[in-house]
Amino acid sequence: MRVPKKTTEVARDLGIPLYTLQNWLRAELVMRPQKDSSGDFVWTDIEIAAARAVVRARYGNAPPRRRRVAAQQQAGGPADGPTEEQVT
Repeated sequence: MRVPKKTTEVARDLGIPLYTLQNWLRAELVMRPQKDSSGDFVWTDIEIAAARAVVRARYGNAPPRRRRVAAQQQAGGPADGPTEEQVT
């Protein structure tokens, strides 16, 4: 098992906004991780995998930010938002 991650790191790794992950926690769409002594959620590999499954079920294999950038680049238009390099 790797070092547990904070919610901000998990959201970034999943390619979704932090507020989306927080909303999913409130709506109980993802497993609620344990909290550390400071009150922050600490995510284990199991909880991250479960959240990744929710992302895939909702958005397919590409998280929404990466899909949007790829679609705009295929259309030949300027990307409205971060470039692929900025997202990864």
